[in-house]
Amino acid sequence: MVVVEPGAMDTAIFRNAESAAQGTLATTDPDRVALYEKQLVAMGPAMEKQRLGNVETVSKAILRAAEATRPKNLYTAGADARMAGVLARFPAGLRDRLITRMFGLNQAAGAP
Repeated sequence: MVVVEPGAMDTAIFRNAESAAQGTLATTDPDRVALYEKQLVAMGPAMEKQRLGNVETVSKAILRAAEATRPKNLYTAGADARMAGVLARFPAGLRDRLITRMFGLNQAAGAP
């Protein structure tokens, strides 16, 4: 079995997620939304910082795996996929703090 693990790619998923989130927030109790206001506001700039890869990167990884005479168990497509693999090995609390800091969400939460 071979796994091709993609990073964040330039597809409609992020636009669809934003649309779905806005729809959900519109129907959520405003007091609940207010609890997360700082984090929600910080997500816009955080998402803009994210570098989305070209989907061709994933296609090439799949092709490499399919054509290999001795394929590896895991292929990553995109620099952030490799980083996610490294982060996955960290304890959950540390991983969450690092990701929060990388996206600049620690300031939104009032963390150091």
